[in-house]
Amino acid sequence: ASPGHASPPSEGRPAALVIDGATLVVPDRGELRADMRVVSVGDRIRCVGRGDECVAPSGARIVDGRGRYVLPGLFDAHVHTSQRLPQVAPLYLAFGITSVRDAGGFPEFTRSLQDDIASGALLGPRIYTAGRPIDGAPSAWPIPGIARTARTDEEARGAVRASLAEGADFIKLYTALAPDLVRAAVDEAHANGAKVTIDYVLRGPEIVDAGIDGVEHVLPPPAMAKDLVQRYAAVGGAVPVAQTLRRMQERGTALTTTMVLMERIATGGLAEDEATFAALPESLRARSAEMLAGMDAQAAAFMRAMQGYACDQVKTFVAIGGTILAGTDSYFLSSYPGDLH
Repeated sequence: ASPGHASPPSEGRPAALVIDGATLVVPDRGELRADMRVVSVGDRIRCVGRGDECVAPSGARIVDGRGRYVLPGLFDAHVHTSQRLPQVAPLYLAFGITSVRDAGGFPEFTRSLQDDIASGALLGPRIYTAGRPIDGAPSAWPIPGIARTARTDEEARGAVRASLAEGADFIKLYTALAPDLVRAAVDEAHANGAKVTIDYVLRGPEIVDAGIDGVEHVLPPPAMAKDLVQRYAAVGGAVPVAQTLRRMQERGTALTTTMVLMERIATGGLAEDEATFAALPESLRARSAEMLAGMDAQAAAFMRAMQGYACDQVKTFVAIGGTILAGTDSYFLSSYPGDLH
């Protein structure tokens, strides 16, 4: 909102909230502005400015912001809200995350969360969802029964249309989808005004050239690409990482990192003295402990090795001007809402 006078609410309008005297964080300019006032009415911010620029509406609730900070809502760019854990949703707000991007799951459960949040029955962030991921056959998606599978061009296009018809905001492709079907799915999604992202580019620049808008996680190191290709029954060899990153930068393809998940697996979970741990309901702590117990020492060692590789990849992509989105992959294994934020 721009500085200016906020109109007092008329009878029957939502109550107003005024945060007075806070320090405003302006991320895109790297600025801190002291002694600011924020006026909101209902679900809209009506004025941001000095006290003499923003008039407090009569009857407004006044919050003393002195010694506090006000910043825009944070965004978690890779989550899975459809893990049938509605108690997770309020945790995002508790850590300042007002919007999340659900990277694939059960659309019916995500829709019920969206409806409950919109009606006020449940506290939670705004959810942008991919619905069911689209994969090759057989699917490599780790949870059976979620992914739509495609073997032909028309099946890939039909899967995209089906996801959009179910309310998907964007399309998520997965690793076993053949390159020609990736292109077909991207064409169909773009024709319908939807963006497309894909997990782990296993085949290099040609997938980027198919027109995808984003890559989730990080590109696999060449040493493990062959193993991943075999695991996902995909076609290809080692991924030329540097070339792929450059092509992504040139085409404006974003890289969504989920490095906090690597860290949690590598270190054995969340430290009990961290704020995130204290905020978790006991049921979620127990669930994470159970899932981590199933991870062997080899998996933890692999993630420790991947951490350094992923950091170097992200640094490289930033240095060449690439677009980075930050995600947690929560709630999955041992990554949690607020872990990164």
